[in-house]
Amino acid sequence: MEAVQYGLANHAYPEEQLLVHAYKLAGKIAKKSPVSIGAAIKLLNYSKHESFYKGVKEEAKLFGDVFLSEDGQEGIKAFLEKRSPDFKGR
Repeated sequence: MEAVQYGLANHAYPEEQLLVHAYKLAGKIAKKSPVSIGAAIKLLNYSKHESFYKGVKEEAKLFGDVFLSEDGQEGIKAFLEKRSPDFKGR
């Protein structure tokens, strides 16, 4: 719980509640665009082995890829129409 107080973590849960909250978070992530989640995972893995400069460059490239994807366009359209997006993973 100290990690939350010091700003090192967003949440902390007792061990007996950890899986419940992990499944809730996994459910929220699963509702997001597979294209954007894939890009985020790729960027996290990329940043482990590359410089900050290369990481920022890769982030800009991936942002463009996601933005131009069908899911990216669907996300924008859904936001403007104030509805939930229907992501297809493309």
